[in-house]
Amino acid sequence: MRRSEHRFKDRGIIVDFVRESEIVGKLKSLLKDEVAAYIEEKESRLRKYVLAYEPAILDFVRKTPLEITDWMLNPPLAEMTDRIYGTIEGILSVRPVKITDVIGGAPTYGEETAADRYPVRISVEIELDIVVTEYGFGFGLLGQTRAIVQPDMVDSKSPVTLEKSVDWKPREITRTITRSLTVLATLDAEKAERDVLDDFRIEKIL
Repeated sequence: MRRSEHRFKDRGIIVDFVRESEIVGKLKSLLKDEVAAYIEEKESRLRKYVLAYEPAILDFVRKTPLEITDWMLNPPLAEMTDRIYGTIEGILSVRPVKITDVIGGAPTYGEETAADRYPVRISVEIELDIVVTEYGFGFGLLGQTRAIVQPDMVDSKSPVTLEKSVDWKPREITRTITRSLTVLATLDAEKAERDVLDDFRIEKIL
């Protein structure tokens, strides 16, 4: 086929020619792209389908008792700007905000799913207004005068005592933090195998 390549070029026709030794690799590449496109389209359809139920999902979170742990409030891997420094005294409000991710067929980590149901993990962003007692430094600390000294008057026999600069008075503040929880939903498994999304059920919060 490559011998005919110049004939197509002379006629302005662009054809991607490959050697016989390259055919297998080319076919694998095309198949890989096709599979990736299929998976992406399938994920997009599932996300669009689940988002149609977003109001119901957020309402489910709003009406379900949530287990609040220190790990959830102040996760060890949280960004420095998102960490809470101080003692969390209370929670003023909890608001489910939006769906951030949808994963179909993902493991449910110990949660059993009926054989005729297809599991869907839904990540939901929530906002919490919390009360925190912080122990900080006084304002203007860096510019605070600790002592007044005259260089030729200071020695080991007449040391100068520095004024304390740390203000350990606690202050109570209100912060809004953003966290995520996972809702487990299911679909009809038999239909899901045929790429038909049907019988959506919200099961529980993981």
